[in-house]
Amino acid sequence: MIWSTSEQIVRHIIGASTSVEKEYIVRVRGAEAWTRDRRADIAEILQSGVSLDGAPLKRADVGWLNESQLRFVLREGKHRQIRRMCQLVDLRVADLMRVRVGSLELA
Repeated sequence: MIWSTSEQIVRHIIGASTSVEKEYIVRVRGAEAWTRDRRADIAEILQSGVSLDGAPLKRADVGWLNESQLRFVLREGKHRQIRRMCQLVDLRVADLMRVRVGSLELA
């Protein structure tokens, strides 16, 4: 865990305009019965074809780990971004865990 009272450092690491990568493992509901092709299509849409609040998002790396888990690597941090992205493609987030910020792996 990193503790800081420096607003500059915090903004650099987790701010909306930062380019520091943040990696998440996301368990979703709604894709259990989908075909492998359908899941691949959804991953592609989430990577490159999503806009929130009328603005396109930076490209995200998104891939399926299994039928109910996705791996997201984001380079920005919009409010509830992953949940909102998943909602756009009819997925419901059951669990979301940040596992890495930049080069720091989180326990």
